[in-house]
Amino acid sequence: MPVCPLSRSENAVSRVSSENISFRLHKDLLDQLRQEAEEKRISLNTLASQIVDSYVNFTSRASKTGAIPVSRLALEVLLEGYSEDQIKAIAERIVNMTGEDSTLMFQGRYDFEALLQSFECWLKAADFPYDIRVPQTCIDRDIVS
Repeated sequence: MPVCPLSRSENAVSRVSSENISFRLHKDLLDQLRQEAEEKRISLNTLASQIVDSYVNFTSRASKTGAIPVSRLALEVLLEGYSEDQIKAIAERIVNMTGEDSTLMFQGRYDFEALLQSFECWLKAADFPYDIRVPQTCIDRDIVS
């Protein structure tokens, strides 16, 4: 069942079976990747794994759903002049038109958890900073009789 590997914890990633492979890359490209890995304080291997995960589990599927990359500035300009209620109505209309299809494409199922996982994949692929907070009332509790 597909999920967003980009959201796995380091421990979960280390338990996933892996193989070694080598690629030949242009030196300037490799230098850029090394620089980015250093800036993110991660290994080049980890960065390469994140890039491949992002492509396989998001980018390649996103194009099949009709998603296109749009800059934040472009969205801001497109939404200028709309009220908050109008923007919410537009977002609701888009979700109603595409939410189920895109969630099925990304997750292989359509339920609340799959919808959240798809959204998390999108946030991670967009390198959008976020934090998940689960209220205490949402934590499953075992019932003992």
